[in-house]
Amino acid sequence: MEKKKEVGLAVKELANLLRRYTFGSLKPESDITMMQGWIIGFLCGNSDRDMFQKDIEQKFEIRRSTATAMLQLMEKNGYITRHSVDYDARLKKICVTEKAKLLNKSILDRIAATEKQMLTGISKEEIDAFFSTIEKMKNNIKNKQINT
Repeated sequence: MEKKKEVGLAVKELANLLRRYTFGSLKPESDITMMQGWIIGFLCGNSDRDMFQKDIEQKFEIRRSTATAMLQLMEKNGYITRHSVDYDARLKKICVTEKAKLLNKSILDRIAATEKQMLTGISKEEIDAFFSTIEKMKNNIKNKQINT
């Protein structure tokens, strides 16, 4: 009798593999966590506008205390700087350093290589079906509270 396949477990296994192959080998060259890498990517991708701690809290759905601690460590390690803005003395604009920009490029290169490897032998139709299915699953979860 064939064992029932669990979608959630398969997604978790894929996520673990992606994390391992994309971020796992960064440790020797950096002192960042995966979350800090995502924040650097978010900041680099939004360099055309002023970014503040509140933007990070909202984007990653994290508490203010978590964001504060993470940003303080990133500043200490030379990945970001914070600067006052003329229009509101309470706000501190977050800027990425050259060190962060170089790390972000390395991460983006690794993501592209991982994505290329992962999609080898998979047709455009299969990819389209995958994304369609994933969207339906996400909507199913968002629209229905799971009883535990």
